[in-house]
Amino acid sequence: YKVTGWELKTAVELDKIEIISIEKEIEFYDKINFKEYIDHFYDEKSKAAPKSADYIFAKLFLNSLYGKFGSNPNKYNANVIIPAEFAEIVTNGGELFGFDNWYYSGEVSDKFALMKRELEDDEKRFYNCAVAASITGWVRACLFKSICSVGDIIYCDTDSLAFSGDHNLKISKKLGDWDFEGDFEMGAVAGKKLYAFKEKGKNNFKTATKGARLTAQEIFEISKGNEILYKNEAPTFSLGNETKFIDRRIKMT
Repeated sequence: YKVTGWELKTAVELDKIEIISIEKEIEFYDKINFKEYIDHFYDEKSKAAPKSADYIFAKLFLNSLYGKFGSNPNKYNANVIIPAEFAEIVTNGGELFGFDNWYYSGEVSDKFALMKRELEDDEKRFYNCAVAASITGWVRACLFKSICSVGDIIYCDTDSLAFSGDHNLKISKKLGDWDFEGDFEMGAVAGKKLYAFKEKGKNNFKTATKGARLTAQEIFEISKGNEILYKNEAPTFSLGNETKFIDRRIKMT
């Protein structure tokens, strides 16, 4: 079983693991601290109005740090948009015009075409997946430690916990602490990122319906074993594929 040092350390501290043997350890001696970067954009996010452009950009800068270090350029392509009438020329004789190994990928409109090619080795930039692993490993370790410090766990996600009973969580607006979403008197969990909790004494629901827009009542129905047909009113756009409307059958997982 492969884990990061954060997870192994936490499991040992909480006496939740029995180590039979450690087959291999990889340690990086050159280390980097992103405190200045994180503190800056977290401060920007904290000062911005929710859902504003400043808030969204600060959040993207915070979240994208992990993804970039774990990205795999072997899965990337170079892309270019050209007038549609030149697509066949570039495909069959592009080397004469500096477009070697390009191929047609789809139309952008009636007038333009999307062309792609694989990246050359000198164009690929590998960062360090150990940084991405360290970030996600720390988050998983923190989440597990938090789960062990609450009563009966009902649902958890990367950055959320739903539980009943007492807790020993740090709750504040500080970076790394938990925030308080509210007290709930009833709820339904139908799967990953698919839940509805009714706020205590109110008719408000805290919901999550990734990939669909469902009502709290529909989520309760799904949690009972029923299936809901969700029809997206907005079309799905994709370069190289036709525009289409996607229907989804959503059931409990």
